[in-house]
Amino acid sequence: MTMRLGNPEIAPPEKVAVSVAVLPYQVFSTDENMRYLAIGFTEDLVADLSRFSGLSILSLLTTRQLDHLTAAQTLGMLHVDYMVSGSFRMKGDQLRISTRLTKVHNHTVIFADHQDIPFADLQEQEDAVGRQIVGILQQQIDFDLLSQGSKKRQTTPVAYELWLRGMALLKKGTSNSDREARGLFESALQIDPGFARAYTGISLSYFNEWSCQLWDRWDVSRKGAFEYAQQAVQLNEDDHVAWAVLGRAHLFNEDYEQAQHCLYKSIRINPNDAHNLVQAAFCFTYLGLLEEAEALYRKALFLHPLHHDEYLPYGALIYFEMGRFTDCLELALKVNFETVWVDAALILAAASHYTGDERAADQYWAVYLQQYRTKIARNPEAAALDAIDWHVKVNPYRQGSKTAAFISVLMVRLAGRSTTAATRTEKHETAAFAFRRSGEFREAIFQGKRVNVLDTKGFADIARLLVSPGKPVHCLELMGGARVEGVPLLDQKAKSAYWKKLQALQEDMAEAESVNNTDALEKATRDYEELLAHVSSIAGYKGKERTTGSSVEKARAAVTLRIRSAIRKLAKHHPEMAAHLDDRIKTGTFCRYLPLSEVVWEV
Repeated sequence: MTMRLGNPEIAPPEKVAVSVAVLPYQVFSTDENMRYLAIGFTEDLVADLSRFSGLSILSLLTTRQLDHLTAAQTLGMLHVDYMVSGSFRMKGDQLRISTRLTKVHNHTVIFADHQDIPFADLQEQEDAVGRQIVGILQQQIDFDLLSQGSKKRQTTPVAYELWLRGMALLKKGTSNSDREARGLFESALQIDPGFARAYTGISLSYFNEWSCQLWDRWDVSRKGAFEYAQQAVQLNEDDHVAWAVLGRAHLFNEDYEQAQHCLYKSIRINPNDAHNLVQAAFCFTYLGLLEEAEALYRKALFLHPLHHDEYLPYGALIYFEMGRFTDCLELALKVNFETVWVDAALILAAASHYTGDERAADQYWAVYLQQYRTKIARNPEAAALDAIDWHVKVNPYRQGSKTAAFISVLMVRLAGRSTTAATRTEKHETAAFAFRRSGEFREAIFQGKRVNVLDTKGFADIARLLVSPGKPVHCLELMGGARVEGVPLLDQKAKSAYWKKLQALQEDMAEAESVNNTDALEKATRDYEELLAHVSSIAGYKGKERTTGSSVEKARAAVTLRIRSAIRKLAKHHPEMAAHLDDRIKTGTFCRYLPLSEVVWEV
């Protein structure tokens, strides 16, 4: 068996006292269910050992590839200190679990034991085995931590087996296996509705769809990943995978503080899960935490040296955002980026441009455009500008990406190939101040910086003010209706119902704004505006005037809220322009844009 030991420059992480490799427990039985149980036992043992900051646990992704007969020799080359191996064997109605601890450098067996237990006691026995192994490896480790870390909520053997089978299916990485796995997790929850790991499994199945470019199910998959991860962490706060998936869901919702919190919590719970570390590194890149992202990426390589290049695309992205374009391209040469995420080729085009290789930049751009038309638009004639807009939309960068400047170069190049594109590009290049709508986006140009943000009603209000600097615009005009001073006189019950509903929607908008929940904010704002429009439309009914409340006051409040919310959203992408608008736009019954000097905006 030939194995590649990875990059020899990869150094072990600092302050690692002891490194341990846990080989998958062997099964001496023809029962297929026994194999799943052995896999689960091994994974749980690794998870429990990984909780110790003094131990570095080699990833199962690597140890699964080892031959038991030659494993010690290979692990010695990987500088591993100890090797844990074992087996499952049925003796009558008893399950015999044998465990051996070997010192790798001299092949000395320093611990060997077996336990005969009833089948139903399997999960409880994991804790005992874990305590024995850790006690021999590192006596000074606090046993209280092991006790707390290894206490998992027990479930029925049937639900546990369904979960193991589902996790095995998830590792296949296909849409069919994801759906089949989801069915097994749902069956486990029918048996045990409080089984947290089953919720984590469902969350992962949705996240696989979300991250594997099933774009026609993007919103469904994102919502599923988010909601089931939330339920998992509510049931088991020690599930590091659930926290990681929840962090990624927050990230793609642009809830950056919550994303960072969840990811840090996931890493604290389990700092030695190689696959989880590389996913966290990917997320940290979007958050702008580039040095931390690289450290996590390198640790993942160390823990899983037999990664067979599957981690390299994450490293390429990290190095690209760090400005290490040559390192980015060197990794790219080892990977078929057409099989990774769709816009990976666009990133490589930008990296090639920054290293001066314009020919390669054009080639990678052509690959990206073809990938977009095939997998995203599913239209061979889809516009190149739409491909650019899509990249901006789906990547939740906290502070912008290094692709932004390259996109400007692309638009100049496209201008030479299309009259329409040339006209649009000329406007892009000559405008000093712009807040244009382009499809679902607003292109904002201010102080030489250009960004694209998803359009909202608040941005439309701002654009309306920018084209008429100094001119007062009534709030009802921004709401799209005629000015109405009051609403009809209704019976007291109807008045109370209207007032309570409007108040409740205002509270919903404020709450959604406070936690940066854009979906909830948009829904509450839409409901508020629809109700307000209804009330305004029947104002003056039978000539009677209402003496309490005013449609003008409600419109003023709604317009103010959505303009200020839009400015805060813009601040994440273009803080300089947001600060200018926050200072120079005055809201109220009449809204005004009051620049200090003459400014001509293109909207």
